[in-house]
Amino acid sequence: MKKTLAATVILCAQIGAVYAEELLYDPEPPADSAYVRVIRASGDGATSLSVDGDVRVARLEAGSASDYMVLSAGKHILTMKSSDHKNSERSTTLDVLAGRAITVAYTDASQPLFFEDKANANKLKSVLAAYQLSGQKFPVDIRSEDGKVSVFKQLAPDSMHALMVNPIKINLAAFNEAKLLTKMTVDMKPGGTYSLLLFPGKHGAVTAQVIQNKVERYTGKKR
Repeated sequence: MKKTLAATVILCAQIGAVYAEELLYDPEPPADSAYVRVIRASGDGATSLSVDGDVRVARLEAGSASDYMVLSAGKHILTMKSSDHKNSERSTTLDVLAGRAITVAYTDASQPLFFEDKANANKLKSVLAAYQLSGQKFPVDIRSEDGKVSVFKQLAPDSMHALMVNPIKINLAAFNEAKLLTKMTVDMKPGGTYSLLLFPGKHGAVTAQVIQNKVERYTGKKR
């Protein structure tokens, strides 16, 4: 009887330890996962994002980006539906590859833009990517705020470029030739990946947002 009770106590302790570990550490996504995020460069109100009919992002505002959604490799239907207009939705077919990360950017154009994003395997450096989604028809330069150090040269409309850089905090600005368009601050940490997003502003202006790239919380459910 004592041996049975002791064994039961040990088993319960083991189960409790496993449960506690599951609460402390989320499972890693499968090695063959793909990663997809959405950028809303323009528009009004909020939208929801669904993948194959399953709502993955309940609310995405214009001028913002979602976290990367963990998807199984292969074909999926991505649907962006307005919360303000019941019949307003846009659906896009994705065919994603295992181990790849892509950004789907919605602008005023009829079709979204697709960018393959760069991962960071160097834990001592940072990756900084700039997305030129301002709606302007001219190329944009990203420089230090004083204009002396060039970071991204001649970013064409609807384009993206990524660089491996030292992880520093720096004040940057977007220029059209000598004209200052907007300012931004990037505070990078070793091993991080960051996105500099140029969006349309009011009355033809340009706005900027800097985010650290993140993956949604993965709970082990395959999607």
